[in-house]
Amino acid sequence: MTHNRFFHGYCSNKGNAKSSFRYYIIESVREITDYNGGSVLETINKMEDFYFDDERIGDPFYAVYGTFKEDFKQTSMLITFSDSLERAIKLVENLTGGYVKETEQPVYRTPD
Repeated sequence: MTHNRFFHGYCSNKGNAKSSFRYYIIESVREITDYNGGSVLETINKMEDFYFDDERIGDPFYAVYGTFKEDFKQTSMLITFSDSLERAIKLVENLTGGYVKETEQPVYRTPD
């Protein structure tokens, strides 16, 4: 069982010729208040901000993105949010048939 923690990772989808996505990316994210009284979603860049952050609203969670192949005008698309790291990883691994590779920093939609 994978516990929620600071996490950034990706998985290649290059072997799936029928898919429009080249990679799937998982990022730790948080919701924080903005200057207009609303909220914005922000990628968490440091482990300290995952565990200790007075600005966030609620607990951190995970965003799963798909990055499109080179011939698309759009570079990436949000697939889903998950409050469970284990579910986010299982989703990506089930979509690709591969394994998610953890990275130290956010991937920013271009793992290569």
